[in-house]
Amino acid sequence: MTFLQILGLFVGIPLGLIALITLGVLASDWRTSAKSDTAPTTDGPLFVVSGSAAPDPGRLPREIASGAKNEGGGAHGSW
Repeated sequence: MTFLQILGLFVGIPLGLIALITLGVLASDWRTSAKSDTAPTTDGPLFVVSGSAAPDPGRLPREIASGAKNEGGGAHGSW
């Protein structure tokens, strides 16, 4: 290996990676600053509302809606 090859390997490659990372960080900043140049919207924040987490009794099967108990079943194990 010549001195220039060693210099390129141990100095050129790390400097090239630093330049790529710096360019990526700056490009991200350029992109966000370009978006901020647009006119701001007058809409307020978006608030999403959903229904309650409780099930609708009118949509349940008859066995569950009538309050019938199912005997047996359940989790159990034997060692």
